[in-house]
Amino acid sequence: MAEESPKPEAGTSRRAQHFRSALSLMYKKAATAWTVEQFMECVGAWGERNPAAAATMRVQLGQYLQETDQFKADEILEKFQAYEGIDCLAEAVIEAKTAAENANSSIQKQSSKRRSSVKKMDDALDPKKVRVAMSV
Repeated sequence: MAEESPKPEAGTSRRAQHFRSALSLMYKKAATAWTVEQFMECVGAWGERNPAAAATMRVQLGQYLQETDQFKADEILEKFQAYEGIDCLAEAVIEAKTAAENANSSIQKQSSKRRSSVKKMDDALDPKKVRVAMSV
């Protein structure tokens, strides 16, 4: 029995990698969206008495939120096979671009053939060229 070639890992297309990078940046920004001042308002008097502990807690909470968001989002993306879909979309876009380029080159070839045949007809109908041909 013939062995099947291994299926490429999902999410390896350039589009999927860009999507992953964008998600990673979003997790990071969302986890650190609040400023130190905003966080200090949330923790109140405790933050005023322990500013170093409050700053450490802010960083730890940000890391926790980033990891949790990323883990949960990855679960959802795997469940719905999002990266496979993005790879499929990338392949479809490449195929469409290739087909469009082939169609354009075919049209250009036909157009240049038409132009050369039209030029021949124009030359045949040119009165100056007709007189030269008749005098020979």
